[in-house]
Amino acid sequence: MQEIRSIVDLKEFNQLIFFVSNLKKNDLKNSFILDCYNLRLQFEKATDKELDNLKNTYIHNLESKFRLLTPKIVDYKTSKTDKNISTIRHGFNLLKRVKELEYIRKKVINEKAFSNLDNDFFADNFDTFLTSIEPETIIEKIHISFNNLKPNDIYIEEVNQIITALEIFDYSFDECVKGLNSFVVKTNKECEFETILSKIRLYNIEQPFVALASNYGVPQNRERVLFIGCRKDQKLISNIPSTVNQNDKVNVFEAIYDLDFIGNDDERFDYEKINLKAQYNGSTEKMKSLIKKRNVDGKPNENDGLSYSEWSRKGRLNGRFVNAKNPFYVRNLKNLKAL
Repeated sequence: MQEIRSIVDLKEFNQLIFFVSNLKKNDLKNSFILDCYNLRLQFEKATDKELDNLKNTYIHNLESKFRLLTPKIVDYKTSKTDKNISTIRHGFNLLKRVKELEYIRKKVINEKAFSNLDNDFFADNFDTFLTSIEPETIIEKIHISFNNLKPNDIYIEEVNQIITALEIFDYSFDECVKGLNSFVVKTNKECEFETILSKIRLYNIEQPFVALASNYGVPQNRERVLFIGCRKDQKLISNIPSTVNQNDKVNVFEAIYDLDFIGNDDERFDYEKINLKAQYNGSTEKMKSLIKKRNVDGKPNENDGLSYSEWSRKGRLNGRFVNAKNPFYVRNLKNLKAL
């Protein structure tokens, strides 16, 4: 859901950057954090090369802040030998190379799959390594290292700012929006903020809903969680109405009765006609009554519908798309009809 909500209209994006810049004027105490949000938001509209430079700038700013903080919280000898200080410094170096680390992750995952590493003594070590180079894990270790240093209370605020800034670095767009909300409320700019967001987000999405397959003509009680994202210029869709009511759901018999000619381990490529009378002598009419004419979505249609098995045959056998055309693009319905 966050990924859908994080798809933005870049043409409108500068409004948000300008808005966050103005927040600083009313909240100088948190100017560093708001600068971090501003820089993080710029990741959204950057090209690959620009993004690398922005991320390096972001971490470089944190390094500079930490460099000034270090002599306040530890002595010179500790700053050169302590494992926690080294972890923080090296963590910054790793975060500068998140692109390279992501490439390594993909290569390791591919190698793990190629070598079929699962349920063995290798799998856990591979998984541990993959987790260790994720930005979230790197940031967590930096956080732990700061805690281990036990800085004096008068410097806790500076430490917390660095930790918060690291978390912002790994935020999605939607997480940035949530994080900014407290600053927006403090300055009484909620309406302006929501107006800007409504223009920026290309898609709107509410909470997901659970769809039951049997409500849509499938002979299974299979539940699926669905997320629906709608363009900002469209009416929001929050659910998909059922096509089949409780009494008209497809039963197992009408779904597969026509496959009764196939035995265990048989391989067939052509249909054989099923003789219901021979199979269900004395209850033929009862069994026939279970078979209904339906639309493709399962909704009963005695006039123009097909049985479930007839619809299924259109998708069961090889060669069913022999007359299909290659994919093509048209700008609108008018152009499609002109073909």
